[in-house]
Amino acid sequence: MEEKYIAGFFDGEGNINKIQQRGKTFYQVRIYQGGERGLKLLKEIQEFLGYGNLYCRKFPKHPKWNEVWELTISRKAQILDFKKRIGKFCKLKKFPADEELRVFRSAE
Repeated sequence: MEEKYIAGFFDGEGNINKIQQRGKTFYQVRIYQGGERGLKLLKEIQEFLGYGNLYCRKFPKHPKWNEVWELTISRKAQILDFKKRIGKFCKLKKFPADEELRVFRSAE
């Protein structure tokens, strides 16, 4: 596994969400993939990074999306690390400035 590979994968299958809730701002980095092979790949990425949580999303009305796996990174320090290690290789995704990422309140 390499940072450049994860960056390319994240560019195509991931996103950065800014969430404002009850006067607080949160960020999440998410990477999606379907099926058992997708789960295996996301586990490899999670192991390589050393952080992140895996979730299974079910879409009963969409047979092609029967189950979609999601690797979510929510902690401030982990998002900053992801940006530092992976973000520099991303071609499409733009991360917020470090100052903005440092100010937001996370579940730490």
